[in-house]
Amino acid sequence: MSTSYCRHHFPVGLLYQELDASLREPRDYRRKVVALLRNLFAKHASDKRYMDTSAQSSIATLYSPLIALVLDNAAEFESSAKTDTQSLSPTGLTTTGRSLSLPSHGLLSKVGCSLKSVSSHQSYAEKLSPPSSVPCIAGLMEKLDRSESRDLILCTLYLLHFLPRKILAAMITRYESSGSLNSFICLLRTALDLFRYHGKNYTIQRTSNKIRGTRKTMVILPHSGSSAGTLGTNSTTLDSHTSISSGFSSLGIDPLSAKPCIETDVGDVTPFSVLQESNLTQEIALIVLETVQVLAQHISSVIKNSTNPEGSKSFYQLLRLLLSLLDDYWPEAVRHHTLGALAVFVGLFRIQLFQSGPLDGLALLIESLLLQMNSRLPKIQSAATALLHLILRNGYDFTSKTVRFPMANLNATKSPKIFDVQRLGRPGSQTGVALAKLLGRKVPLTNKSRFEHGLEILEILVKPQSGTKPTYFERGVEELIQQLRGVLSATGALAKAVDDPIRLADLHVQLADSYRGSAALRSAWFETLAETHIRERWFSEAAVCEAHVIAIIGRELAINGYAKIDWDLLACINDTIAKEEIVNDTDSEIIQQAGFSLDTFTTKIEKLVQTLIMAERYEAVGPVCRLAIPIYEQQKNYRALVSIYAELQQTFALADQMKVSGKRHLGTYFKVLFYGPKHFGYDLNTL
Repeated sequence: MSTSYCRHHFPVGLLYQELDASLREPRDYRRKVVALLRNLFAKHASDKRYMDTSAQSSIATLYSPLIALVLDNAAEFESSAKTDTQSLSPTGLTTTGRSLSLPSHGLLSKVGCSLKSVSSHQSYAEKLSPPSSVPCIAGLMEKLDRSESRDLILCTLYLLHFLPRKILAAMITRYESSGSLNSFICLLRTALDLFRYHGKNYTIQRTSNKIRGTRKTMVILPHSGSSAGTLGTNSTTLDSHTSISSGFSSLGIDPLSAKPCIETDVGDVTPFSVLQESNLTQEIALIVLETVQVLAQHISSVIKNSTNPEGSKSFYQLLRLLLSLLDDYWPEAVRHHTLGALAVFVGLFRIQLFQSGPLDGLALLIESLLLQMNSRLPKIQSAATALLHLILRNGYDFTSKTVRFPMANLNATKSPKIFDVQRLGRPGSQTGVALAKLLGRKVPLTNKSRFEHGLEILEILVKPQSGTKPTYFERGVEELIQQLRGVLSATGALAKAVDDPIRLADLHVQLADSYRGSAALRSAWFETLAETHIRERWFSEAAVCEAHVIAIIGRELAINGYAKIDWDLLACINDTIAKEEIVNDTDSEIIQQAGFSLDTFTTKIEKLVQTLIMAERYEAVGPVCRLAIPIYEQQKNYRALVSIYAELQQTFALADQMKVSGKRHLGTYFKVLFYGPKHFGYDLNTL
């Protein structure tokens, strides 16, 4: 800690200095310091003298340097979250965890300052987290275990919950200027992973193991007149007591405040521990949601006022963090509050979602909402459907302002129906794609009747009042619902014909032709088919499918005047691709556009290049790269040009090796041995 902070707040500064130093000490000693800090925060939280919000805010402000200290050691918490269930489950059960990516900023940071010298919230936040001048040192002597990580994260979330919003916003601004904002978002996600509820049986089993492991050192005395039991130990040393306390703290249980029970009667303790763990999980999630709202407001203002790509990255990370709270293992209340927070999030990032920016975030959001529309909980299903309606409405409003449709569309009898869906803009094109991708990845829509009920709720929301004509928006949503039902029925037919290859091939062709009216759906179908071929290691077939995707995207870009494309370059893969995708037809009225961008086009080209290399079709890499090189040159994206030319150099070197050796493995071959007279003898050439 800084000298100024320790001089003005000596006890707290001394505690933080000890915590900072203990991170490089053996675990037995480190647990004592972590338990001391946790118990101190618990005392402040339950002290009747400081129950009002202003007092808690002052306490959180005083202890706020802990947030920077935890953020500096974010990689340690990430490691603990990754190995959480696998290393500590008493039954050896494993739960698939998320793969987090947290940059490490060193293990020490001289944080803190005098609270009395604060002239503004901004200056206070800057003094809390100044740039560290201490060089990065080696990692911790022993990794943080689960109980230590949970205790420190719990203390951090307590501070975030009570910290005044102006000070929190100033700290976030400081993190953004120092480039550690994404690390802060990942720290919140790590907190969710550490406190995720694993189920009643898991908690009971883990609690039982903790009690069995401490029976020899713990004696719980009979109930006295006090409201809390008394804990005695065979050893009076601090080490023994801290070990027990730290073990129980990972469950949210403090032996000093636990209800009295008989030593051998485990059943009286475990139900309470399950309830405690469930409530703690919900409380943690709600605190993270509060912090995310402050983060979203800051990131929104950053994106509006600058073109910094880090802002877009933070937006995507924040969206993924919110969507992770919609998973089935979170309580209903958490999921319901998350859907409300997503509605606010959509309002803050309307331009990124509906007008510009990559489609990945919008597609991910709609996929999650479609899954929630299949929820067994009526409240979640209705809220998800209402949020999807809000997204479609925003897409319609943006499209109405930015796109001029032909006047012929005003005549409903002459205009093609596709225009009603097209008026919904990006959400209209991505909703069908999201459902197709979910079904293509075989994500279980376990009960199609529930999903159908969700579609019926959406129909009710857009149903026009009696005696009034439906608006363009209402007609567009109705057509979108019919499109979704068509995707469901087509996928069901494919599933039924899985044992009939001829019928299955016919259905694939029919399904691809039925998607010709929607560029997004047709490209999503080819992408799903390419993923299937890659899983089966049919790389040449996957390359053809990805080339179709490039043709679909390139045609839309050519129609909108974003790029001029030499379609003859695709003939190196298959000379019928350009013809099948009708790339030379510039009649945009027969296509529902998907809002593709040049970045999407070049990304798909890079993906196709990798597939061609896996298929050992090296000669086709050059023409495909020439589709992207003019775009990179126009954008002056020299880093991408260096990368693509390096890829070409390596690919042509492999092609030269193939030319010299004359060996190339393009597929799987079977050796067939023909037997002659030596084998058949007199039966040769006989029936």
